[in-house]
Amino acid sequence: QNLDYFAAVLHPGRAHRGARREAVTRAIDDVDLTSRADALAGALSGGQRSRVSLAVALLGTPDLLVLDEPTVGLDPVLRRDLWDLFHRLAGRGTTIL
Repeated sequence: QNLDYFAAVLHPGRAHRGARREAVTRAIDDVDLTSRADALAGALSGGQRSRVSLAVALLGTPDLLVLDEPTVGLDPVLRRDLWDLFHRLAGRGTTIL
């Protein structure tokens, strides 16, 4: 629901329904939350909620992504996964600070 809301802000109107769905699906895939796509944010772990926040930032396919200590407090596996994602985003042309 969180991602759908923010996608509606970025792509308002019925004519953009397909673009919203595509952006949400891409963001969920990027942060590896496909299996939890229908879960409410309150039911997610702290690390998963961090990934939802990152997914919101990715909805608009930004050229520049500014993150403030994105891996603080995350377990080592999730930290590695996020760094892999950052490298993929950089490979697509996103500048990450």
